[in-house]
Amino acid sequence: MLLIAFLGLAPTSRAQGVSPADLIAFLTYQSDRPEKRAVMLGMASCGHFREDRAAARSLVRLGFSVVPSIEEALDSIERSGERSPFVLGAGWLLDVYAQIEKGAAYPRIRKMMDNPRLYFLRLELDSSMALSLGLTSYVSGSRAPMRIFHCNRVQEPRDTLDQLILAWVRNDRPWLEASLGPNARAALQSFLKGKTWATMRKQLWHGRSDGAVAVAYRFDIKGTWSEPGETLEEKIEGESAPLESVHPEIETLFRNGSGRDCGRQRVKFLDTRSMTEPLRYRIDNSDLGELLRSIAACAATE
Repeated sequence: MLLIAFLGLAPTSRAQGVSPADLIAFLTYQSDRPEKRAVMLGMASCGHFREDRAAARSLVRLGFSVVPSIEEALDSIERSGERSPFVLGAGWLLDVYAQIEKGAAYPRIRKMMDNPRLYFLRLELDSSMALSLGLTSYVSGSRAPMRIFHCNRVQEPRDTLDQLILAWVRNDRPWLEASLGPNARAALQSFLKGKTWATMRKQLWHGRSDGAVAVAYRFDIKGTWSEPGETLEEKIEGESAPLESVHPEIETLFRNGSGRDCGRQRVKFLDTRSMTEPLRYRIDNSDLGELLRSIAACAATE
């Protein structure tokens, strides 16, 4: 409990008084935290998000000196998978590692992505990869299609584009159609006219459709919409400056799974202004075929 109070909004000088081992133990629930039992039972909530993030930010402030300790924890996770004592809170450790190491973290994170024993960390690995490469998002084909609730932000256009990419990579038609607005749906139906879904996909998709495929992107706009989902930097109220439009259009720079440029598209979104639907935004490109073609090309270039 003292560590929680200490971390709150601790300045750099005070954060340096806490050892990396203590911070890592706190983040991975190896210390005596009140909510430890609930988290171990899979009943995690956003109630402890602020304290976890504060501990992760304290590790980042300590800089490169914490990297050996974090790498030891990641070694344990790679060796033991879900049996590692560092599994709970592993996502925070990955984000800290990516924020400190930047692009140099790519080989280690990619190696963990290729480890079938770490499938349960797929979403966290994608998040840390986006942070390492300075991208808006990174989507692995092995990520399971699921609704994701974020403790640190509301629904954004990235959530919809992530769903479209994942659905297209996995050849999941219902999941893809659920991400579309009316103009994009009409475009898809027009594109499918006289064709089966399989025939249409064969025309556009020339790469692999498996877990090894990944597509990433960066929104070419100012504000937090373009940043990785978690940067471990101080958040400033009102900083995001979203596009105040029911139909925001965002120039999007696509990357392949290795982080290399592979195309750009202007992605059009429809803001439903709904706070109850699974996705607040829908992709609404009337030239949907070109967007799908670009995503397929990126998946085929790695």
